[in-house]
Amino acid sequence: MEDFKTAILEELKEIKSLSLLAAKNVLTIEEVALLTGLSVSCLYKKTCAKQIPFYRSSKRIYFNRQEIESWMMSVRISGSSLI
Repeated sequence: MEDFKTAILEELKEIKSLSLLAAKNVLTIEEVALLTGLSVSCLYKKTCAKQIPFYRSSKRIYFNRQEIESWMMSVRISGSSLI
């Protein structure tokens, strides 16, 4: 029973963190990793290559949610090109 309670509490914490993430406009690299499904190391590589929009404040990297969502949707593949 205690394992069940612990599992439920962990699920609730994850739901809470994801709902807070949905309300944020400025994201950290870890949050962008959750949003995009990309790894943090992949995101660091993309920022170094300037392939993804980002902002830097001293040593921290920040992202604008709307810019990331636009970036994710920027390369549309048409249905006919998949054949």
